[in-house]
Amino acid sequence: MNEDPFQNKKPGQEQLEVRVEVAKPEDLEAYKNIRIESVTLNPEAFGLTLERALSKTDDDWRAELSGDKKFFVLAVSGTDVKNAKSIAGAFKGLEEGVWRVIAVYTKPEFRKRGISERVLSKVLEEISKRGGLKAVLTVTDRPEQEAARALYKKLGFKEGVPSENDVTPAFRLFLEKNLDNQRDAG
Repeated sequence: MNEDPFQNKKPGQEQLEVRVEVAKPEDLEAYKNIRIESVTLNPEAFGLTLERALSKTDDDWRAELSGDKKFFVLAVSGTDVKNAKSIAGAFKGLEEGVWRVIAVYTKPEFRKRGISERVLSKVLEEISKRGGLKAVLTVTDRPEQEAARALYKKLGFKEGVPSENDVTPAFRLFLEKNLDNQRDAG
């Protein structure tokens, strides 16, 4: 786990130390809990449905935390490792060097503190370590996703054109980021 304290962005908030790490199979409870919360509170933002999430077995969830073609990053605070504050993940796409960023979510009470930025930065770093050349994602073009779109832009994502292998619904924006510079910096 990366041990770097996080300084709050809002005056008057208590300082919150957050560790950002690639989730492992033993992080099952934290991973499962935040994924179920995300599709419960913001179902329009995710491909996973609540019905599907609730039907998964622990082995199904654990399998998502294993292997080299998919990973998730969690932000946890203090000793409460079963209660992640933020999550994002990625999986290897069909095209060589392309990874799809998925499941970006931060608990409402921890938003606007820079946690999502740290989690996504770790995801991009991990994609690059795994040989990825480009990260892509889709985000809804709805007002409630404005903060997410601003974060993606801040991290260098730009509107792109989906490949023929990528089906992006009309109400979603396709964003991409080349990671050549990421690899050089890391």
